[in-house]
Amino acid sequence: MCEIALFIIHATVLISIFSVASIALNRLVLILSPFKYYRIIFQRRGFIIWITIMWIFAISVAVVPPTLFNIGRLGYNQEFKVCLTDYTHAKSNLYDALLIFVGYPIPLLIIAVSYVSIFTKVTLHNRRMKMQAESLNMPSYCQGSARTSNDKSSSFRLQLRITKNMFYIFLAFILCTTPHAICSFAGCSLEDYTRLIIATNSMLNPFIYGFNHPHFREVFREMFKCSH
Repeated sequence: MCEIALFIIHATVLISIFSVASIALNRLVLILSPFKYYRIIFQRRGFIIWITIMWIFAISVAVVPPTLFNIGRLGYNQEFKVCLTDYTHAKSNLYDALLIFVGYPIPLLIIAVSYVSIFTKVTLHNRRMKMQAESLNMPSYCQGSARTSNDKSSSFRLQLRITKNMFYIFLAFILCTTPHAICSFAGCSLEDYTRLIIATNSMLNPFIYGFNHPHFREVFREMFKCSH
């Protein structure tokens, strides 16, 4: 039972991290590219395929190495009275290193590149908006164009607000996963406790969504009111 429980834990933690990276990519395409390309890439069928691939990959990384290639072993830890990696196995450290490599530096790189690109785009956009604000005294025949520009700006601000919320998710990811990544590579004695910190990442995400995202906040408010 310990093996099954740990396979589920490892797979779900990985899928949680992959989801954060996928959201960053989603925001990147939405803000940096024309909307028509976003609709082509992130249509419903594409979402289903992408989510399926993420789940298959996460389960494969968690299950295949120890079951098919004898890389690591999972079992019951008598000292901590919990299910953990069995470090009496010669390749258990390799299994942990694989999980850390797939679940930390790769998603971190994707998320960092996405948000740096978004930040650059937002900076340029704000600079353009400032220039437009300075030239508001325009002839009447330009006012229609100004209204169109304002509509686009409002939409952009909404997407930016959502993206900021996703950035808070990213910060939670960094805070929760970095201690375990450092402990795994440095071999510190707190590694078993840092695993618990990783698990809190999935717990924090709903609260971040609920308090910061306008749509989620409204839904959470109605849920707590128990209204129908």
